[in-house]
Amino acid sequence: MVFALALVLQNQEILERTKYVYACFVDLEKTYDRVPREKLSGHLREWSVDGRQRLSVKSLYSCSEVCIRVGGVKSQLFTVGD
Repeated sequence: MVFALALVLQNQEILERTKYVYACFVDLEKTYDRVPREKLSGHLREWSVDGRQRLSVKSLYSCSEVCIRVGGVKSQLFTVGD
């Protein structure tokens, strides 16, 4: 992500055509671990995040394989999500 932003900022043609360059870095892994997915999706919709971007976020965690670690011991992998 940082590399992509650096390329944009170094590209003089892009900077000449646009007045501003916006960037946002969100640790979606941490977000999805702690926030109910339905609520996050609803908030993204409320904040006018378009459908393709919402689907991209959702697809990152669709049918994810996870494990639980308790006291340093990991469980076997299991699937969560749609």
